[in-house]
Amino acid sequence: MKRQNDLEMGELVPAAAMVDLYIEPMTHVKNKLLDIPNELQKHFPLEPGKLKIVDEVVRNALYKLDEKDGDELQSVIQNVIERHSKHYGAAVEDGDNRLDE
Repeated sequence: MKRQNDLEMGELVPAAAMVDLYIEPMTHVKNKLLDIPNELQKHFPLEPGKLKIVDEVVRNALYKLDEKDGDELQSVIQNVIERHSKHYGAAVEDGDNRLDE
């Protein structure tokens, strides 16, 4: 019943699903980026000091991205949902649910 109410209010995708759609791929990307220093070391013999600098650069960039907390992310997702849901409404039995036609 909650999902039906959400649909009637124009929420096409639950916000929790949007968070998962953001977090899961980004976690994968984060892990790949954290592995950059190891991959570089395989191809270029770097001195430990230079390798540490590369590692710090990658980690600092990721930490800056990670500074957004869940509340900020939730707000961003909600804005995207609202922006896109204005083109849709609750489904009716005998017709298309697009409102912009």
